[in-house]
Amino acid sequence: MDRGQDRLGALGSLHQRFRARPRSKDRRYAQLHDVPLVPQRLLNGIARLAFEIGGSKADGGESRLSGTSLNDLQSNADGIELAYRIVFSATVEAAAPQLADAARTAVQRLKAVVQISALRNLDAGELRAHSEELVAILQVAAPEIGLDKPTLEEVAAQ
Repeated sequence: MDRGQDRLGALGSLHQRFRARPRSKDRRYAQLHDVPLVPQRLLNGIARLAFEIGGSKADGGESRLSGTSLNDLQSNADGIELAYRIVFSATVEAAAPQLADAARTAVQRLKAVVQISALRNLDAGELRAHSEELVAILQVAAPEIGLDKPTLEEVAAQ
């Protein structure tokens, strides 16, 4: 068993418990039931979302006119924090405690910069800096937990 499989075994265990649940007649459950939870893809997704927040969304996002961009930014930052904490935090902590601290701090900074009352109050430069910082930390941490550095573009082979 390689280092990544060993450290991310909890994710596989989670997938097995999910698969063991009784099948529901609900079609949505059936679709979710067969989704593989692949650590590399999850890490790539976190990095891509952080990069996207700091890029296009820092300038108002896709829904600037609808007024939901601030909510989108806040929800995305919450999602990044949740996914990192649940899936990767303990593993990174065990492999590289200093990187784990840096990642937690970067996530908290990202969340703090979007905790504003109106999109016009967003400091886009600060948001970009914090999102890029998080991506860089994830790229350094990935090999420490047996994964490849996260990619920022979609790769068909995944």
